[in-house]
Order: sequence, then structure tokens, then C-alpha cells
Amino acid sequence: MNKILYLFICISITAFSQKKVVKKVDFSSSHIEINAFGLDEVQLENSETNVLEIELYAENALQQHIVYQIDNDIAILKFDLPLPEESKEVFRKYITKRLQRASVKIKVPKKVSISIFGDNISMISKSITNNMLISLEKGELKLGEINSNIDVKMYGGNVFATAKNTNIDVISNLGIIEYDGENYQKTLKDNTGISYPKLTINSIKANVFLEK
Repeated sequence: MNKILYLFICISITAFSQKKVVKKVDFSSSHIEINAFGLDEVQLENSETNVLEIELYAENALQQHIVYQIDNDIAILKFDLPLPEESKEVFRKYITKRLQRASVKIKVPKKVSISIFGDNISMISKSITNNMLISLEKGELKLGEINSNIDVKMYGGNVFATAKNTNIDVISNLGIIEYDGENYQKTLKDNTGISYPKLTINSIKANVFLEK
């Protein structure tokens, strides 16, 4: 047992030793797709220029782990994060939580629409102005103040947002829906005005917490 514990501690220390990789791209597309599979956390914020800035934090991060390409004027961003060979078997045997310990901070130019896809991630949006489609298996979304149209599709998890002057359309069949201190069952609709941004959430089990 002591040998197993010692091995676990050694590997855990290695896993938490992260490196930073930065990539900057002159951006001219109107839409970006972000493939966040394999990441633990994604932070999104606006860039004040037309430069897309990507900061990846991961164990043994290498430049080629950030994969960026253009397809029919759509920018595609994804991350290749292989688990070190020497750690795979031990991780599989003794650890059931996420293994990558990888996160990314992305600064996206304004007026660029965003699609983001992932499995189980934490996502933080610093009140960005981009229209977004977010499609996740589950996770925790901290959307900040809603300044644009945001469409969330996820099975379970938690969603937090400040939705003042926002059109709201929420469905969560089995989750908690709370808006400005009041609880709602399964659905919440609040049409504030045609000129305001819209927050749409469609989920089976997500808990949704909105405030004005």
C-alpha cells in the first residue's frame, strides 16, 4: 500500500507540473469552431485587436498541441493532448478523475461568432460580446454578463449568468432553474425586448442559476 501511495504522489506531482504555450494568429474569419475535448477548463475573453491569442497550459505542452486551420473561411481550433505513455497504466488503475490537467485561455476578436464543443469542462466567459453556440456533455459554465446571443446545449452540469436586459428561454427537465431568486419547473421564458440579446439553454439535467 505504501508503494502504491508513493507512486500516486510522484505521478500527481508530475501531472500538476504544467507548461505554457502561446500562439497568436492574425484573424480574418467571421466564425471560429473550438474543439475543447481533452481540456479541463476554457477561458474566453475579447481581444481588442484582430489577433486571436491562445494560451495553453498543459503537462509537457508542445507547440504542435495547438492545432489551428482554416476550412471554407471557418477557423478551427483544437488541441492534441496525449497522456504520457509511462503514466497511462497507473492513471487508469488508480485515478478516475480527469487526467489531462490542461486549460486554455483564448482571446477572440469582437464580432466573431463562436462554436465550442466539449465533453466535461469548466468554461468561463468574461462577459464577451461574441455570439456563441456551446455544446457540451456536461460541465460548469460561468457566462458572466450576457451581451450577445448565446445558445447552450448540454446534458448536465451547472450554468451561471447575469441576464439583465436579456431574452431568456431555458429548458431543463430534471435540473434546478433559478432566476433572480425564484424557482421554475422545467422551463423559463422571459421576453424582454426584440433588441436585447437572447440566452437559450436546452438541457436534461443542468442546474441553471440566473440573476439580473
